[in-house]
Amino acid sequence: MERYSALPVLSSARARYNAVAMERRAFSLLETLIALTILGIAIFSMVGWLVRSVSFEGRLEHHRLALRELEAQAESMRAGMPLPGLDGSYVVAPITDLSRLEAPVVRLTVAPTGQAGLYSVQFVARYRIRGQPFERKLDSLTWRP
Repeated sequence: MERYSALPVLSSARARYNAVAMERRAFSLLETLIALTILGIAIFSMVGWLVRSVSFEGRLEHHRLALRELEAQAESMRAGMPLPGLDGSYVVAPITDLSRLEAPVVRLTVAPTGQAGLYSVQFVARYRIRGQPFERKLDSLTWRP
């Protein structure tokens, strides 16, 4: 009989070992779920940043197009383009391709400065990006006889 007396101790030790192993597996599963949740939140926030980055890049491209148009207008004026008038505000035809801008308008404002033949010239580009209005300005001075 002594031979079988060790079996109950062995089976209870095995049961305790199995219970501890199950608790560890359950704890590992819980740790894994928490880690996956944190990873998912991080990935979704990065996707949001990526979408905003693409949107900002598109907006900057539109601003660059408008500024390129203003610089082209100023360069053509420096090259001798006749001014539509020597005092007042005028809508001018675009020189560069503004087809990607929504409702682009380029306006030229000319005003005398007080010195003979020197005029203040302001180019203004107004346009929209997804319905939101934007305006870019370029100020310059020019001599006209």
